[in-house]
Amino acid sequence: MSYPLFKVLHLLGVFLLFAALGGAVLRAYAARQTPPRDHASKLVGITHGLALVILLVTGFGILGMLGLGVPGWAWAKLALWLVMGALVVVIRRAPAQAGWLWWLLPLLGAVAAWLAIYKPF
Repeated sequence: MSYPLFKVLHLLGVFLLFAALGGAVLRAYAARQTPPRDHASKLVGITHGLALVILLVTGFGILGMLGLGVPGWAWAKLALWLVMGALVVVIRRAPAQAGWLWWLLPLLGAVAAWLAIYKPF
């Protein structure tokens, strides 16, 4: 696979991740008023898992293509990946937290983008 294709697939994973987490936040928010639907929950879970796999594979693929090894900023992005993976559980179990999570999720994405672009360490 080419480097640009890996970048496109990596971004696809990012888009899916944020769609899944956004859906989970909205579902949790709505669940405070009405019972959630199982189909929506299943779709969010599948999308979230798929996004995480795509991000992990393409992220390490890009590192391999660049021959960088695993620098400090990549470890920080891996930590963010773990946090984003765990947040779906927080969203599901604590719907009252949906308000602040709505703002935290894009900030985490911005931190991940900053790490990738500026490679501070």
